Amino acid sequence: MRILSIILVLALIACPAQTAIEPTIPEQIPVPVQEPSRGERVLMMEATAYCSCAKCCGKSNGITATGAQASSRTIAADWNVLPPGTEVHIEGIGYRVVEDRGGGIKGNKLDVWFPSHQEAWKYGRRQVKVRVLETER
Repeated sequence: MRILSIILVLALIACPAQTAIEPTIPEQIPVPVQEPSRGERVLMMEATAYCSCAKCCGKSNGITATGAQASSRTIAADWNVLPPGTEVHIEGIGYRVVEDRGGGIKGNKLDVWFPSHQEAWKYGRRQVKVRVLETER
């Protein structure tokens, strides 16, 4: 019996108990970055909110430079950068169409139309990523 105990102790020393199995961490799968498709451009632009009220914009009728009624899809841009009718996706805002322009909009600037003065004031001005979806005409 004593020999058996010694053999058992020697076996335990020679073969230590297995350590606890570490939980496997699932492999992180990178989220694909959506690159612009052929013909699309991505621009960093300064977006400023505007509305049709006379209080801030002096436009009480809401008619854009293209003759359309300003709506939740309307943006104003420099037509040398984004011609009228150009469709874009503005990060944090969504899909919009160039339907207006303004004297102060030169280069990589946008005016984003909002339905109320309060919403326009809340949005203010910020840098945004703009993906041009439609080839310019």
